[in-house]
Amino acid sequence: MISIQKNANALVIRFDGIDSLDARVSIRLKAELEQVMQTNSYKIAVDLSNIEFIDSSGFGALISLLKKVRTSGGQLFLCGLNSDVRDLMAILQLEQVFIVKSTVEEALS
Repeated sequence: MISIQKNANALVIRFDGIDSLDARVSIRLKAELEQVMQTNSYKIAVDLSNIEFIDSSGFGALISLLKKVRTSGGQLFLCGLNSDVRDLMAILQLEQVFIVKSTVEEALS
């Protein structure tokens, strides 16, 4: 289940019971974010601590989200990455694109 917590100008996205960010999950994520993210600028923390694998569609969804957030003047943080996901981001050179934090609390502080 994808949960989105909204408070003030911050959103926290969590993946409960989901261990991979794949095409199926990416479609749901995009649909849910469209409803929440109208035109406001947000600080968004994506908690990936339960995610063990991200495929190309998952990275595509995150990049799409990053573009929308930056366009609206917000910030996007990826939090709680395990070593496999972090290694994959390094191979794809995405660690230079995203802001990575250890925890959601660190991202929102």
